[in-house]
Amino acid sequence: MKIDLKKKIKNAKEFIISIIYFFRQSGKFLSKTKSTQLGGNLDPFYLAGVLEIYDRIKNKKITANFLLITIPLVFYAILQLLVIKEIVISKLIINVAKIIICILTMLYVKEHIKEIDIYKVAKISTVFMGIFLVISLILKDNDILWRFNDLVNKYNTTRLQFTYLEPSELGFHVSILLIILISYLFIVKSKREIIINIICIATNLLVLYFARPFGSIVILAVAIVAMFFWNLIKRFNKKKLILYFFLLIIGLMLIVLMYYFKSPIIMRAIDTINGKDSSNNYRVNLSLEILATSFKDYNYMGCGFGNLNTNNFRLAHTGSGIAEVLANSFIYFIIEGGIFSVVFLLVLISYLIKHAFKEYSLVKVGLLVFLVAYQIFGGHFTSGLTWALYGIIISTWTENSTSLNMKEDEKK
Repeated sequence: MKIDLKKKIKNAKEFIISIIYFFRQSGKFLSKTKSTQLGGNLDPFYLAGVLEIYDRIKNKKITANFLLITIPLVFYAILQLLVIKEIVISKLIINVAKIIICILTMLYVKEHIKEIDIYKVAKISTVFMGIFLVISLILKDNDILWRFNDLVNKYNTTRLQFTYLEPSELGFHVSILLIILISYLFIVKSKREIIINIICIATNLLVLYFARPFGSIVILAVAIVAMFFWNLIKRFNKKKLILYFFLLIIGLMLIVLMYYFKSPIIMRAIDTINGKDSSNNYRVNLSLEILATSFKDYNYMGCGFGNLNTNNFRLAHTGSGIAEVLANSFIYFIIEGGIFSVVFLLVLISYLIKHAFKEYSLVKVGLLVFLVAYQIFGGHFTSGLTWALYGIIISTWTENSTSLNMKEDEKK
């Protein structure tokens, strides 16, 4: 009876996480005028950071690693406050607090990820994706589920977004699910589980097709190639080499066919290469231009944490064509934090790489490639979900360590 109760609690955890994952940005519905701010800032994954604070108070534990990260961050923020003129103090404090919460979120997930079956979370989340896909195809005129007249993507002006802030955010969430599902495809053994996995993958690919997030699709493809390459290196055999070679040929043939039939993805890729895609120009070219000028303007100290999205900063760069925010996580963080942010990111990415390749885990390699590449071109640095995924990467968990439990469940 105790075992059954434990199972029910565990299943409830995974179901709750799946609901949080799917409806993560539903805070946007709380206000029409501030939907973007609420959808982005009311990230339920910050709760993991709060739980980490509770654990530390309860156990009277303050680790050296946590202090090593947060103390330099706080001191640098104080230095910015003293040196930079016209800095908005409230924004600086809020942003530093969010970064600390994100770090705590990462540490909490690192310690507790083994208590969660992320494969089950991915499957349950896919069920929500499938249900909402059917509803969306029935309600084709619903402006909550769909984005109409999307001028950012001239090749597809109608795109699926569900309850997320925009189609690209839906693409981000679906891509994470696909990385997990594809990784587990190498582990599951029973025919029933393989069929379920393939159905889940197909469902998410359909959602991705209707959302048409160019960046997510391209970066996901790169992440999947990295996963297969890592699998080939660590589990090498001649049959696998031949199979992957044929898959590569098929992939190249598909790209040629997409080009021949003028697929929107290929057309956007060509526009990006030729510098004609306004969205990618803004995300990369404009961001780099503002980074170069602001670095000199603020003597490499940054404009102040949380102070890029202020009237003072926008007025100083009105000639560049800056809108409300820069849609680029890492560059955004570097502009605000200057040389400190550069060092911080180098340490963070090095730490992630070290742990992703420490043990054989396709989930970790896929997440590493996808998350780092995604934030070069977009994303949000203080995304609670992103830092929770960092926690998975730096943990001792691997999908292979849970395979024995899965086999036992399959026998039952």
